[in-house]
Amino acid sequence: MIKKLPFSTGQKFVSAPIFLFLLLFSMSLSAQDFVTVSPGDWSAPSTWEAGRVPSYVIRNATVIVNHDVVNTSGTNISLRNRGVLRVNGATLNNQSNLNVRTGGRLEATNAEVIIGPGILNNDGTIVVTRSQFIKDGNVVNNGVIELSNGCFTLESGNYTNNGTTSGI
Repeated sequence: MIKKLPFSTGQKFVSAPIFLFLLLFSMSLSAQDFVTVSPGDWSAPSTWEAGRVPSYVIRNATVIVNHDVVNTSGTNISLRNRGVLRVNGATLNNQSNLNVRTGGRLEATNAEVIIGPGILNNDGTIVVTRSQFIKDGNVVNNGVIELSNGCFTLESGNYTNNGTTSGI
């Protein structure tokens, strides 16, 4: 017995390459950028371009800090799944934990990054270029920490390195 296909020869279907292109294109459209426009608190709309405040869990987005920003909410900042946090020529004072998960990235250039008290969990990548990184509390590095003319200061706590730390 011969079974008929569920579509007739007159119907059209999307080929695999076209489907893949559309899927990747739609994913690129969902990526967002958040950029500071003035110094302020992380949660304040006046700190961010168009008043769009980034989530504390950054996924498939880039957060660019060009002005001094403080997180006093007590909520952890987490970078996941292509989540990038760039601090350029400014100070980021995160008064809570910072979690850089696999696929997450923190970049500090000509900046000061203050984390703590709390834990810095790094499973992703942290790049400190001509910057100061100050940590009050424990550091657990399972990823990559790169220092290029940068300073990493541990004020208190323990540094557990199961990953790669370079430039020391």
